[in-house]
This record gives sequence, C-alpha cells and structure tokens, in this order.
Amino acid sequence: MLNLVFGLHLYQPPTQTSGVIKQIAAESYRPLLKVIHDHPRAYVCVDIAASALELLEVHAPDVIDLMHECLERKKLFLVNTAAFHPILPLLRRSEIERQLCLNIGAYEQRFKPFVVPRGCFLPEMAYSSQVIQPLRRSWARWTMTDDDPYQALHNQKPPFNWIAGDQGFSVFLRSNLWSNRISLFNKPENRKYADGRVFANELCAGVREWQGPNADGYVVVWLDFETFGHHSHKDFPNLIHTFFPPLFDAQSDALRLTDPDALKVCYPTKETVIPAGSWSTTPQQWLAGNYFPMWDDKNVQYHAPWWKMVNLALDIAQRHARDPRIRRLGDKMVYSCQPWQYVQGNKHLARLGLPYFEQVLPSGTQNEQDEGRRLLDALYELTRE
Repeated sequence: MLNLVFGLHLYQPPTQTSGVIKQIAAESYRPLLKVIHDHPRAYVCVDIAASALELLEVHAPDVIDLMHECLERKKLFLVNTAAFHPILPLLRRSEIERQLCLNIGAYEQRFKPFVVPRGCFLPEMAYSSQVIQPLRRSWARWTMTDDDPYQALHNQKPPFNWIAGDQGFSVFLRSNLWSNRISLFNKPENRKYADGRVFANELCAGVREWQGPNADGYVVVWLDFETFGHHSHKDFPNLIHTFFPPLFDAQSDALRLTDPDALKVCYPTKETVIPAGSWSTTPQQWLAGNYFPMWDDKNVQYHAPWWKMVNLALDIAQRHARDPRIRRLGDKMVYSCQPWQYVQGNKHLARLGLPYFEQVLPSGTQNEQDEGRRLLDALYELTRE
C-alpha cells in the first residue's frame, strides 16, 4: 500500500491587492475547493496563513465558507503554519512561537468546532533544528521539509517506511521529485501529469521500482494552492478538473490518500540528521552552505540590510508589546516575499513591506531611529527602478 499525503499551501502577503486576491479566488481557491467539497472520495491536507484568511475575509468571504464546509465534511485536513509567512529558521525563537500561535488563533476564530492541529507547515519548507522547540511549545507534533537537502547530505534516498526525527520530533520529508512533476507542468516531460490518474499510476509504479512490489510506505506531495488554476490557467485551463477527480478516483488497494497524523500511527520516527534548507534550496546550494538562498544569501545586496532592519524593528515591537498597532506591524513586516522578490528581480514588490518598518521606527530610541533610517534609505535605493 502506498499512502499519499497530498497537501496544499495557501498564503498571500499582507500587501496583496484586492484585485489579485479576487482573481486568484476565482481561478484557484473557489473552483478547487468546490471539487474537493463535491467529490465523495476527496481528501487533501491544507495549511492556510492568517494573512490570507484576513484578505479572503474581506475580498472573497465565500472561500472561507467553502473551507469550513470541506472541514466539516472531513474532506480537508487542517495543518498549522506561520501567520505572516516569515522564514522561521532565520527568526528569533520568541517570534517563531508567536507566529505559530497567531495562526492557531486565526483558525480558532473562523473554523468551529476547532481542534488545534498537531502538524505544522513551515513557510517555504524552510527548516533548521532551531524551529523544534517553538513547534513543541505551539502544540505541534510534526512538521515537514523538502527532501533535496536530506539527499544532498546523506547521499541516499529519503525515508519511505519510517519518519525522520530531530530531537525526538517527527519531520516528514516532502518529495521534491513528485511535487515538482506537478508544479513544473511547463516542462514537456511533465505535461502528462496534468491527468491525475497518470500521476497516480506512475507514482505507484515508481514506488514499486524503488521499494519493491509489496512495499508499504508513504510519499508526501505538497504544493502552493495557486499551482492549480492561477499558475496553470494559460497552459492547462482545466487542470483542476483533469487532475483532482481522477486522482481521488485512483484510490485503491494500492493507493490511499491520507494525512501525516495517520502516518505517525503507522510508521516509527527514527533519529537522523535533518539538514537546514528549504524547498527552494538546490543540492548544489546546500553543498555550498547557502541553505536559504532566496532569503539570506550573502551575495544578494538586499538580504543583509533587510534582516538588520527586521531585527531592529522587532526589538522596538517587542518592547511595545502592549501597543496593538506596533505589535501588529511587527507581525506583518517579516513576511518572506520581500527578499524573495528582490532575487526574482521584482524590485517594486520587494519594497512593498518597507512602510511597515517606517511606521514602527518612531517608537524606537533616537539611535534606533537613526540606524533604521540609514537601513531604510539603503533598502529603498536598492529597490529603486
């Protein structure tokens, strides 16, 4: 039996516009949730950032209603994540825990009856051992990261019938190979996987070749929600319908859709070395010690001053913990799109979060204000077009 965990990550930055939210809701969220809602054998894991929930509540509230109905019908399995999508291994531990607890609060406010999720999706699957203690303190019992860095370190295939453990904490390894066969539909060799049954059949065949004909184990596939619809509408306008219903129907004695909670009951957790990295870290980058290349690369001019600005502004926000306006700005300003967009060459998007820092600075000391102004000037100059 192959146990397949199929997960979707739903996030939007707090700076996202109304028009874009409505477009993505129409192209991805609404139609895919409707398929999940209506199909009798649907079962999908999902993590939803609070920043996205807040925007959907204003611009597409029916999407949240659909989520709620899917959860009530047990078609969705809810997983926690960080509220405003920071890169957790690069954040101070107190803020990691705060981001995770804020997201639990966002779930509790919108989805009732509510049970605290036992698992947590790390934004960008960015992992290091630093996140384990905050995860435990936010009631999590498992998390996941990408298997490429693991294979780069160990030079071997990832676990199949056991779960990687770090300090006794379960860390599932998402299959980079099988996830990218879906997300990279633009590659000619991947176009056939637009058919969910082809994907299911070839996944089972690949596992038999890897583990043997009677193998019993699991594979984790996790993708951005927008992969289906928003990112694929030009090349595969009907992807949601050609992929998901056939995948749901392909369940048999050989393939079952499940969730990580169920896997923890079936398979042991064994201590191993789980390297730092993300789902954007290539083996070559990992071997060069560049574990988070899209967010903390010493060769990217924007990254170092941005992180200095983050930490200075967090010092101010933490001292003003009783000021809800300042504290909320501190929560929002760490969202991960800013350094990522700079690497992508989208300077105008990389600067969208800088006003959050500007609004926090006046509450700092004179030295903090002077240093913050210097950093902001540098960041605005780097993002000038």
